[in-house]
Amino acid sequence: EKPSDKRAPDLSLVDGIWVCIGEGDPLLASSAENPFSFTIDDVRVEGKAARAPSLTDPLEAPTSMPDGRGISVGILDQAGLFGAAPNPRESTGQAMCAALGECGFTASLIRPEDVAARLKKDTYDVLILIGSRLPAEGATPLLDHLRAGGALWYVGMKDPLSEPMVLRGDDGWVPSTHAIPRDARLIFEGPLKTLLWHQAENSSLALSAAARQAFPSFPATLPFRQAAVLQANDSISAPTTPAWVDVEPFMSLRYHARNFCGLEDDFTGWAMVKFTHHSGPFAGARILFTGFPLTGESGVPASSPAFAGFAGNAVMSIAPKTEVHAWDVPVLDLPELTREN
Repeated sequence: EKPSDKRAPDLSLVDGIWVCIGEGDPLLASSAENPFSFTIDDVRVEGKAARAPSLTDPLEAPTSMPDGRGISVGILDQAGLFGAAPNPRESTGQAMCAALGECGFTASLIRPEDVAARLKKDTYDVLILIGSRLPAEGATPLLDHLRAGGALWYVGMKDPLSEPMVLRGDDGWVPSTHAIPRDARLIFEGPLKTLLWHQAENSSLALSAAARQAFPSFPATLPFRQAAVLQANDSISAPTTPAWVDVEPFMSLRYHARNFCGLEDDFTGWAMVKFTHHSGPFAGARILFTGFPLTGESGVPASSPAFAGFAGNAVMSIAPKTEVHAWDVPVLDLPELTREN
């Protein structure tokens, strides 16, 4: 990051190096018997050529695991709203709960019929909403969580809370005619006034500097098959972001479409982006949007060894930060301060 800094780099911080090799480069002829070596900033790199990851290959390398102790997470998975109980092996919510447990988080899966009561009674540091479906009576408590400055990680390919559901006798969960709460449209306040969703297939997501910091073991691009994106521009103007909302893209893609004049143009979309509200009805709230499913349709499926670290670091990016002071002896695990020491 600082080419002018001639100090020896700390190689203990380097997890891996990705090198893009052009067609016809002699390095492509290397093999296990004929390895290559070169120097970057006085660091000697040795290796051998190997097949580059396919855009449809899931990410298999494990990523760093955060310490989630002391952070409570409530998980709302729309899988429970389809009539039959979800298979634990196939439910993203179940996989999310287990993954966050590996990182030390206190994570619990909230059943659809308990959503309203649990959100009104229990206090969670972070809520995870998987899918656009939610019991109609749970929408207001979820928005109250954001109004209180809480955190929400939304994983879905439609507008959040756009499909309210009600429990109707033997019919089970059915679509509701309840109006979507007005404040729901403010969840993604920050990109454009009109949110547009796009599908992309067999492509890759570019990770921003913020994403590389949040997910240090990830490569510079992440493969996926399908994703919904928040439109980041309309080919002639940048997003209209209110002064009280910080928008921090994590993963983006370039896609080709027609602009408002009917001409072919290139656009930018955000498949993963963080919103931080400093004022307004959600003052203090942090919202993380992920527009690709956490299944085999993305590069980070729940079955991947990298999933636990990905989920844990995603939660940590919006979790409340605790300030640690020198006088917080129990937090720092230091002996009691006395005149002698």
